[in-house]
Amino acid sequence: MKPVYALLLVFLVAAVVVTATRNSFVASAQTDLRVIYTDQDLPINDPNAALWAQAPEINVPLSGQNITAPFGLDPAVDTIRMRSLHNGGWVAFLLEWDDSTQDLGGGSLDFRDSVALQFPVHGGQPFVCMGVMGAEVNILHWRGDFQRDIEEGVPSIDEIFPRAAASIYPGEADIAFTAGLAAGNPLSSLTKPSAVEDLIATGFGTLETQDHADVTGWGAWDGDKWKAVIARPLVTGDDQDAQLTPGQQMPVALAAWDGDNRDVNGRKAVSAWITVALDEVPGNGVAPQPTATTAAGAPTPIITPTPIFIQGDGEGTTQIAIVVGLIVFFTVSVPVAAALIGRRRAS
Repeated sequence: MKPVYALLLVFLVAAVVVTATRNSFVASAQTDLRVIYTDQDLPINDPNAALWAQAPEINVPLSGQNITAPFGLDPAVDTIRMRSLHNGGWVAFLLEWDDSTQDLGGGSLDFRDSVALQFPVHGGQPFVCMGVMGAEVNILHWRGDFQRDIEEGVPSIDEIFPRAAASIYPGEADIAFTAGLAAGNPLSSLTKPSAVEDLIATGFGTLETQDHADVTGWGAWDGDKWKAVIARPLVTGDDQDAQLTPGQQMPVALAAWDGDNRDVNGRKAVSAWITVALDEVPGNGVAPQPTATTAAGAPTPIITPTPIFIQGDGEGTTQIAIVVGLIVFFTVSVPVAAALIGRRRAS
């Protein structure tokens, strides 16, 4: 009996240590991606800039989202190649993945290519699929259809329904007949300030656009693959954003949607949490306010100013509850089992 209680005591001590240090039982301390410091302007809208070669590349494996419907059991994107740079003011991530078809949406049955980064707002590693209540995640989502809207304009009704029976739509110019636009739905907006959404979520079904967007980016497709840049200031002052600090580590998770695979919503490819480490800023640690280099054809950014991990806000309570539950279970079940065995032997 004594070895069993000793083992339970070890579990309890481990849970207390994990709670106090805000580390996860399954978290790895190793750095997966190094965010390289540069004193140059970041190519925040140029996926093909030569400066990206200064950053080491890693391969991030993805698998199908199989936690909740709609499932993505057969993902078309199984690896994303990733690099990152920062200059003390901004951070930029370059994401590259193979895709032989360019899907930008726009039709009633069209799907779009997109990619996203997910950061914990309050540190730790919340549930990797959209976080949980009390442990929000900040999602930066580059969308092929948003970039199309910026480059070509929002599709008209005739473009969305090219063979519709009606050729005249009464009230088409009246906002009363466009419910999404009238309600202020950002997906219905006729002007997109960026190809990247700034989102917040606390679990499945809670995803919403932030009132204050602090992100920009741009994608480029070469016939065989996508390259997409997602960039934002390191510090935004927005309590719905994750804040990044040079010299420190930060968890991040990735997701990708392939339009040709009819990916949408939860039907996507996802990664586990990986750890990114930002280089320190040399000297006094204060970098000048950076400016952005912009790819040809990309607009100047408009900025206003799978494994399951349970952590983030409330993770200490979760871990303690699990361990205490195990202790109660074994405390009750082991003596009862021993008593039953003793009775059987006596009989």
